[in-house]
Amino acid sequence: MEPFVNAPASQPDLRAIPLALLALAPENVRETPPSPADQAQLTASIKAHGLLENLVVRQDTAAADGTERFAVIAGGRRLTALNLLAEDGVIASTHPVPCQVVSNDNSAELSLAENVMRIPMHPADQVVAFKALADTGSTTSAIAARFGVTERLVEQRLRLGNVARHLLNAYRADQIDLAVLKAFAITTDHERQLAVWNQIAHQGYRPTAWQVKRMLTEDPVPANISIARFVGVEAYESAGGAVMRDLFADQHENGVWLENPTLLAELATAKLRTVADELAQRWKWAEAVLDADWSTTAQYGHVHPVPSEPTAEESEDMQRIEARQFELAELEEDQWTEELIEESEVLEARYLAIEATIEARAFFRPEDMSIAGCIATIARDGKLHVIRGLVRPDDIPADRAADDPAAPTPPAGATPAGSTPVTGPAAPPPAAAAPARATAGLGI
Repeated sequence: MEPFVNAPASQPDLRAIPLALLALAPENVRETPPSPADQAQLTASIKAHGLLENLVVRQDTAAADGTERFAVIAGGRRLTALNLLAEDGVIASTHPVPCQVVSNDNSAELSLAENVMRIPMHPADQVVAFKALADTGSTTSAIAARFGVTERLVEQRLRLGNVARHLLNAYRADQIDLAVLKAFAITTDHERQLAVWNQIAHQGYRPTAWQVKRMLTEDPVPANISIARFVGVEAYESAGGAVMRDLFADQHENGVWLENPTLLAELATAKLRTVADELAQRWKWAEAVLDADWSTTAQYGHVHPVPSEPTAEESEDMQRIEARQFELAELEEDQWTEELIEESEVLEARYLAIEATIEARAFFRPEDMSIAGCIATIARDGKLHVIRGLVRPDDIPADRAADDPAAPTPPAGATPAGSTPVTGPAAPPPAAAAPARATAGLGI
């Protein structure tokens, strides 16, 4: 067997050299500086765990003051971290740094070898190691501080570390990529993870993150739909509801699913019933309906509130807004500026606000409330929506003439005793009808 050429000495020259005597060598091959985040992580790690790997240095022949100094040819990031700790007063400038001293002859080659030949830790091993730290009692914040990372990043790594071991092994074996592993991590239920894996493992092509996430979220309810927003995730969890969270979703994605739709519906119904019970004290009846639509209200007649008149100040404001909007409507397209567009939007918002204030002062007469009721339901935006003034066909008085403006409007086809059939607004609205703008009445 041929001997190794230039084999290193059997006893390397290891020394503890004061930090102040170390400087980065010009032949250090790592010229691209690390990101501030990467450097901060390494600094935090050295602060917490000490220097786990010695530096490689050579004697610096350029020293002019006679003091023996050393140039670091491998370990520049570690040297930077130590200097940062010295600046912060964590260690002294005389802090002894373990170094291996090599000759000047092949320092550049050694610098290259030290950086190129290292094998990075597999991400699966990293997340398992983070989980092991948590299992020993380390908190998320403590782990984050010791490794110089955010708590969010620690939570993400711990979530990946909690994925079923079979899936981690599939990731190690390159059967799935990191995005798919993250998709599996939206649930902590290993049985569900493996049930999905067993469905896709032999499909003949690599699974995708979208496919895994879709299969895991077929039954759970997204937290951004109306009923979930109405109840609130916190209230749902307080009632014992299980939640799936995608810790890797970006801010534009829904990353939360509620796993118990039955419980969610019960909580929403109970919340609506509380409102209905309060309304029933003033109206003849009130009901809680989870999903009220046109067909729900079509079976009822309607009484309408007594409209309110605008105050003198409101009338003046509305007339002023109308006049200015007419002026803006006369402008040519190329005359519009960002300032004028913003002004128009402010005027319209103000007009809508005045209208809403006037409408809010409308009221139902006691005699109408004595025959009518309300439905408490959920609006599309997840807010409470109360439909007032609904009259059951049997409650429409026979002596309320159809031409009486305050008379209830019967549902289509209903014939109250002593009156003629009235075709009410019970025909379904056109599917393509758009909501009217407040400025439509201005001719704009």
